[in-house]
Amino acid sequence: MKRHFDTQTEQHLLGEYLAHLAHRTAELQGERIRRTCEEFRRMQLGETMLLKTYSTEWVLRWIQGTGTELKHAVRISRIKAVGRWWAWLFQNSFLDDNVLACFYPCSQVLRHDEPLVLWQNLQRPIACYLEERGPRQLESRRKVSRLLINFNVFLHRNGRQTTDRGFIDEGHLIDWLRHLSETKCLHSLTLAAETTNSFLRFLLDKGHIDENPLALLRRRYSATRWDHFLAGFLELQDARLQPAVPVPRSVSCIAPQLQAFVDLKRAMGRRYESSEAILKGFDRFVAGSSGAKTTVTKEIVDAWMESLGHLMFRSRKRRLRLVRQFCLYLSREEADAYVPESTLINGRDPQFKPHIYTAEEFRRLLKAALSLPARRGSIRPMAIHTALLILYGTGLRVGEALRLRLADVDLMNAMLTIRDTKFFKSRVVPISGSLTEAIHNYLNERLKASASSEAFLFLNDRGGRYSTDKFGEIFRSLLVSAEATAASGQRRPRVHDIRHTFVVNCVLRWYREGADLQAKLPILATYVGHASVLSTQEYLKATPELLREASERFECSYGSLLDLEANGENR
Repeated sequence: MKRHFDTQTEQHLLGEYLAHLAHRTAELQGERIRRTCEEFRRMQLGETMLLKTYSTEWVLRWIQGTGTELKHAVRISRIKAVGRWWAWLFQNSFLDDNVLACFYPCSQVLRHDEPLVLWQNLQRPIACYLEERGPRQLESRRKVSRLLINFNVFLHRNGRQTTDRGFIDEGHLIDWLRHLSETKCLHSLTLAAETTNSFLRFLLDKGHIDENPLALLRRRYSATRWDHFLAGFLELQDARLQPAVPVPRSVSCIAPQLQAFVDLKRAMGRRYESSEAILKGFDRFVAGSSGAKTTVTKEIVDAWMESLGHLMFRSRKRRLRLVRQFCLYLSREEADAYVPESTLINGRDPQFKPHIYTAEEFRRLLKAALSLPARRGSIRPMAIHTALLILYGTGLRVGEALRLRLADVDLMNAMLTIRDTKFFKSRVVPISGSLTEAIHNYLNERLKASASSEAFLFLNDRGGRYSTDKFGEIFRSLLVSAEATAASGQRRPRVHDIRHTFVVNCVLRWYREGADLQAKLPILATYVGHASVLSTQEYLKATPELLREASERFECSYGSLLDLEANGENR
């Protein structure tokens, strides 16, 4: 974005910059910058140099004009002074372009005879990327910053001048990778390619580009690792890339109805991603059984169920339920469509019992979290500790907690905003005073890394957010350290069981307070983000604690009647 400045604004911003410097430094730097500004205005007929922060053309004209009368050391000191001033203006968002920052040090601009014009500058997006997703370690941050600055310069020196959103295309990325391969080993090249891909994904997320050409290029080949892809694509080793085999789409005669069924489910507010994958697998089985013209028959369903024999009972039951729902959908249009019976799978569904963490167990988990190994300066132990507190104190899904951004945390009003969760819903979750204090203590350290409102609340050591898989891996290590084990015959404790624990603890508290559970359950369902009270009731398995509290409440309400019957007074 090119801003509009005049000489009065230029002098005002220069004064603000000099005001934050030491007195002697301000005098020296101010004199160098003012003289350069005056010489620039004489060259540009009264214009301010702040209008040309995106181009080095003026530097070349200055060197060929007034600069020829100056010693080389004086020219360097002048350019360095201007570069520091522009860097301060950029850091404080007065500028979005600082072409001198593309040279390291900025005096290197004096050595280049070819002008650099940032016609589609990425400097501000790079700064935002580093703030939100860049590494926390200072040295790693500098390396990533330098790489992306070089990428920005490479695009402008080798690309065509355009303001289109598609200014980064596949050809640019291939040339960039080849350029990197000339000076980097495979390991360094892999890190550079991963960083470039991460930055392009950031640009895509922010709407700066319409597609990520590097990701699209990689998907065309079967290599799953970046180093294998780069070695094969750039012919760095003997490796050879094989074209990726596309996953077959719906191919049978029921494909249009299947897609309509999936679209209907999504219109009802369901993501339906894993279910769609199961149904498309069934569709391919139908086509492969007797050709593309075959419809769903009892024989095909039986054969399909037989092919699922290696799966667990619950998985087979779920797949049958999905196919049965689809067949019911087909039967609305075709009265003779086959609908499999729900009892097609015989056997008793083993009752799943979640692990309800005791207060002592969870204290040990929190203690283990604070003892996690971490690099110097890392807030990893504190981040995991605070995330566990949020899960335990709010019952959030683990993905909801890990996707929280700084803008979603309102400590003043003690609330968390949960955005675009399951069923595409958003909700506001009030939090307790103790949890508010814990988050506040964590933020005192967290904000040292990044204060952008769009940055994630929980950052890993690379500056990105924790994935649910990585968090689950860390949690399983905490279970071992805390010696938290499941009862005999039950599955091992999971992260999601913290959510079950929260629901059970709420109901237990209401039991003890004598509250009306029928009135409270809808409130609890809304708080935890369930679609209906029925979903919440699934969490209320018959745990010993709930049975004991229910028995005590029954005893308090109807115990006198039972005593009368026992004494024969009410026959």
